[in-house]
Amino acid sequence: MEEVVKCVDLEKIKNHGMTLEEFGLISKCNGVFTEIFRPDENEKETQNKMMKYLSDYCLKKNTHNKITHNSTISQDDGSNSIPSEFKYENKYGIISHNQRNVECKKTFDLKVKECNLDLFRTSIYTSTRRENFFMITNTSRKILKQTGDGHFSPVAAYHKNSDSILILDSARFKYNSMWFDVDSVYEAFKVLDKATNLHRGFILASRYF
Repeated sequence: MEEVVKCVDLEKIKNHGMTLEEFGLISKCNGVFTEIFRPDENEKETQNKMMKYLSDYCLKKNTHNKITHNSTISQDDGSNSIPSEFKYENKYGIISHNQRNVECKKTFDLKVKECNLDLFRTSIYTSTRRENFFMITNTSRKILKQTGDGHFSPVAAYHKNSDSILILDSARFKYNSMWFDVDSVYEAFKVLDKATNLHRGFILASRYF
């Protein structure tokens, strides 16, 4: 199956692995729309800012003050802010653009979005109930009590009563498909990818029409 994927150097992936950004870019070169999500590194602070914003909003509304549509959450000195975009560096030459690939545009608008556990669970629920809409997780195997570390695998199903997801392991020679509780998978995102020094995460993908 790997042999049909365009704009990628398979040998270099075997040697260096693949990051979330590389997965997203390679997918786009193969006609797949992707959105990338990482856990919010400052989730508590973000939540506190949102609560303060909502509190101020309610206070102003009660005093009949107008709030414009472009109101934003106030920021501190910026030391805790997270970049909304990640500049990708093709350090190991993983991506090798193919001139004969008509779907390859060489440059794509790639943004990595922040998420929390609730958004992750909502994305699971949506992706497992729609056609042509898929979730791929990039977890640390160590947190899931498996051998190895970073790994990509698709999510096949969600079981509401146990709050668990069925992950189809893409390395079937090593592990069969297994059920994991949602909290554990989310925690497995938080182990840093040594290649980027950033959290792992998940990808939502669908075929372009």
